[in-house]
Amino acid sequence: MKTLFKVLAAIALLFTLAIVAVVTIVDPNEYKPQIQAQVKKAINRDLLLNGDISWSLFPSIGVATSEVYIRNVDGFNRENLLEVKQLSVALELMPLFSGEVSIGKITLDGFRFNMIKAANGLSNLDGMTSQKDSVATADDQNGTADDGEQSSTVKEFKLGGVDITNAVIETQDLGAKTQTLATIKQLTLGNFALGQPTDLLMIIELAQGQDLAGNVTIESKLLVDQAMSELKLNNMQLKADFTGNALPNKAVSAVINSNVSYNLKSGLAKLSQLEFKLDNLELKGWASVEAKTITKVRFDLAGNVWDLESYLGKPVSGDKSAGNKETTPSPAANTEPDLSALLGLDVKGTLTLAGLKASGLTLNEISSKVVVLNGKAQLAPLTAKLYQGNIKVNAVVDHAKGRNKYQVSKKITGIQILPLMKDLAKVEIVSGVTALNVTAKGTGLSPNKIKTGLIANGDFKISDGALYGINIAQKIREAKAKLSGKTAAADTQEQKTDFSSLTGTFKVNKGIFNNTKLTMLSPLLRLNGAGTANSITEAINYKLGVTVVGSLKGQGGASDDQLKGLTIPLKVSGTFTEPKFGLDTSGALKAKLDAEKEKLKKKAKDKLKQKLEEKLGDKLGDKLKGKLGGLFG
Repeated sequence: MKTLFKVLAAIALLFTLAIVAVVTIVDPNEYKPQIQAQVKKAINRDLLLNGDISWSLFPSIGVATSEVYIRNVDGFNRENLLEVKQLSVALELMPLFSGEVSIGKITLDGFRFNMIKAANGLSNLDGMTSQKDSVATADDQNGTADDGEQSSTVKEFKLGGVDITNAVIETQDLGAKTQTLATIKQLTLGNFALGQPTDLLMIIELAQGQDLAGNVTIESKLLVDQAMSELKLNNMQLKADFTGNALPNKAVSAVINSNVSYNLKSGLAKLSQLEFKLDNLELKGWASVEAKTITKVRFDLAGNVWDLESYLGKPVSGDKSAGNKETTPSPAANTEPDLSALLGLDVKGTLTLAGLKASGLTLNEISSKVVVLNGKAQLAPLTAKLYQGNIKVNAVVDHAKGRNKYQVSKKITGIQILPLMKDLAKVEIVSGVTALNVTAKGTGLSPNKIKTGLIANGDFKISDGALYGINIAQKIREAKAKLSGKTAAADTQEQKTDFSSLTGTFKVNKGIFNNTKLTMLSPLLRLNGAGTANSITEAINYKLGVTVVGSLKGQGGASDDQLKGLTIPLKVSGTFTEPKFGLDTSGALKAKLDAEKEKLKKKAKDKLKQKLEEKLGDKLGDKLKGKLGGLFG
């Protein structure tokens, strides 16, 4: 046994002396040309090693260098693809004999990587694949190449840490004239060993031109299992703060807390115990993404009330005075979204929110099931509480080989329509409790194609409400008084017409809402008719008939029972925001009064004729009786 120890000691001594001799005698700087040639052959880029390459012996063998550059090809506005000011790495040799890899601390300072896309679409990364990489070998084609499943001789891997400072990653798109800088102010990894958690810290600064700037800090416990098959970021916390004119409210802050795992073999990434907060918007739950030919996504997330008003920005006010005139559509209004990404997704998940405020609209208790498969994205269904009522929506968006089709069915019950219209469109047209059923479909998802290509049909009922902008009963009283040479009492009530129900059916085609049947019932009036509303020009065109069924007497006035049965034409025109009502009460009343006059005249003539006939009959009878009386005496 003593002899064995002496032999091993002698071998170790000889090995140590050999390493010392190599480090002492061999100058690595003499091999710079060979190193540069190999890099040129591998990535088709020139490598410059301007700094000296130096050895280190204690506490481990290592190498350090400075001023390392990889040049860009000609035609780009940055000379270098990659720059490194200082680089050092060490390797402990003795653990290698027992199958262990133990690397000392890796230090990197002044790293810069420039990714550039020229105006002609070419990138400075194009053409970096070597001929060896781009052509499959015979072994590869026969399936005998290394597939990564062979057993490794490495039993243990240790790293003395990583310290990266002042690293910059620049991304430029010269065609779009955009530039993004990601500056890694600090990336620190503690002593690392397989199966043991290690402290990880990253501090990054981001900037995009003059419009966006931000800071991102990531802290976590990094863990890689013994099999080197799974990576975990336990207790990961990401904090981000952004400012700039590119943001609707000029500044946002975000915090993400989660446990993150990534399986290196299956490509499955999981976020468990996820807590996301963006300013006052919150989400909690879990999510997973599995990278395959079809990316598989699963999630179950719940959030608080999301107020998106400050993120959407204020709409640009326009001149609506020319309500019946079509405006030239903006390019964005005709831009069709690219849904090809749906073809590569398999998504299933649920999302619930306590509420949502956007574009003046307020929804509560939102629950949605999202499914994406075979190029189709579905809400199946989405439910929410809306203005004291409920809404249920089933929707499908289909890539349809680039034609972008959609189908929607919607059912709402118990919604108070007046506050909804005020918040959504800032108009007051009608009030009441609303029920609506509608099915719709179309091709094309640009704003203009949805307006012009939507095909829909449905029905609605509004109960216990009012039609705003006109008091029909008062208009009739005023017209009647005018025809009678009188003045109707001034009406101080709001200009609206109350009703017990307003029902109708409708169709939508090419931007035209065709209200094929409209009926309004109230104790005083009946309204029937049809009309159209143009969603493109916002023009309204309704022709209705108002029939009096009850007394229209004003306060303290006499009964107007004689108006019962009178049907008055009502025309509604104008625009959504400025509707105009034309009630032809005078014409209808005049026609009725003329008819009444003719009736009275006829009645008077009939009475006069009857009286004459009666008188003539009496006188004639008396005369005959006197003359013939003696014959029968």
